[in-house]
Amino acid sequence: MEKLKTMVVDDEHFVREHFERRIPWEDAGFIWLGAAQNGREAIEMMERELPHIVLTDITMPVMDGLEFAKYVRDRWPKVKVIFLTAHDEFAYAQKALVLGAKNYLLKMGLSKEEILQACTQVAEEIKQERDQEEHIHFLKAEYSEKEWSARRQLVQRLLEGSAAGSELLRHLNGAIALNGRYYAVLSFGWDGYSVSAEQACEAHTLEETLDQRQKQTGQAIEQWEGMSGEPDIQAAVFPYKRCQLFIMLTCPVHRGYAFFQCKLNEFVHNRLSLFKQRLGTDCFVYVGPITTEPEQFSKLVREALARIQEHFYTGLSVMSGPDTGSFYEPGKVGRLEIIAELTRSLHARNWQTFAEHVQQLTQLRNPPYSPNFLLGVAEAVLDTVMEGSEADMHDLKLQLELIVSWEQYGWWWQQVKERLAVIYGLQGENRKVRREIQAICQMVSEQYGKNWSMADLAKAVNLNPAYVGQLFKQETGEYLTDYISRVRLHKAKELLERTDMKIYEVAQTVGITDYRYFCKMFKNMVGVTPTEYKKSI
Repeated sequence: MEKLKTMVVDDEHFVREHFERRIPWEDAGFIWLGAAQNGREAIEMMERELPHIVLTDITMPVMDGLEFAKYVRDRWPKVKVIFLTAHDEFAYAQKALVLGAKNYLLKMGLSKEEILQACTQVAEEIKQERDQEEHIHFLKAEYSEKEWSARRQLVQRLLEGSAAGSELLRHLNGAIALNGRYYAVLSFGWDGYSVSAEQACEAHTLEETLDQRQKQTGQAIEQWEGMSGEPDIQAAVFPYKRCQLFIMLTCPVHRGYAFFQCKLNEFVHNRLSLFKQRLGTDCFVYVGPITTEPEQFSKLVREALARIQEHFYTGLSVMSGPDTGSFYEPGKVGRLEIIAELTRSLHARNWQTFAEHVQQLTQLRNPPYSPNFLLGVAEAVLDTVMEGSEADMHDLKLQLELIVSWEQYGWWWQQVKERLAVIYGLQGENRKVRREIQAICQMVSEQYGKNWSMADLAKAVNLNPAYVGQLFKQETGEYLTDYISRVRLHKAKELLERTDMKIYEVAQTVGITDYRYFCKMFKNMVGVTPTEYKKSI
């Protein structure tokens, strides 16, 4: 342990001289900073260099020892104070202990051994406090790496029905006191979809950003008692998905039901705006009922995470009260039938039928589909049928996990159709593309490395070369040259992800012989160079 710094404050010159010259501070493992003749002078010295231990007289002019000790306690709470007192100052010494002094010593007949023994005892206390702080820091590090992950897995298993309520209680017991308290379960979420849309970065970087925001938000909520100034309120936070949390708030019985209800309102109305500002996006919360029965926690958690779905259609920032049961859930068979229809149309490359099924999913019903059902169908289609690069599929899955509104769900399916347009040549939503244009798309998709000219493509489908470009734009809304570049770029990304080919080899494989032109086009369309993209995989 480092040597601790000491100083003395006393208005008597001989006392200051005794402490400075007669006490072997260095040999005892201390550093002597000097002496002051009153509290005011001591503060000036401490402004320049802060000691660990201060020995101070009580009766002094300008600023006495009690006033000085109170100032030190308020400004430098980690500095330890030992009082030097005379026999007739016992009452003052008792008051000094109330102010946080670690000890008091009678100046009359005080030996150097007694002085060093008192300082050594305080030094040992300082060491124990530091060890405890390091332990707490270690626990926080463990929480961020292990406990956070364990809590996330627990929530998922609770929803799947594979975890018992007793397991949740064990986790909670390590975070909050469970004896004789009021409780409420809240689910809290925010719009991560808008965050991901604004951030032009690789998927793994975006995931790290989202995970960090979620963890920081959870930690801020667990420290809410400090922010509210009310130590009797505790919170335990569990992560769900990447932009949702469920929160257990608790309050002791002696505070009363009305007090806890008031604190719940404070959290919802005051903290919601704070987190909205911190996260830079919209936030929403479901407030569950207050209970005194910990055995109901599993049920309340499932209800809280289900009820927050109301935001999906309504856009409300606060949800509470009884369940309205306003969603339509087709059930397991109905879900499988819808997935089968989508997958069959994709396998058969029947783009028009696929678009029609997607339109049914993205068209409001009365009552509307359950958000869980809609997201489950989309995930199943993505897992079983979709083709494309790992980066594309990973990005679509991540975007799906972040969806919190009906509009975002529609936008997600639009992205899926746009990517299918690149992979398969799918163009148009509700109208049939001319057979010749479909044939051109298929040729380009299958032979992306060929040096296609407008004349070659026109000849292959028996169209006039002067007319084919105009017809392609009219039918698809995209220039033919742009479409060819997009298909080549898509394949280039796949090759960079899945092979060890060099950049120039990838360029040549997709039909671009000019290496510099390929790098420039890649950077313009993807946002990073081919080398940066390969390093990020």
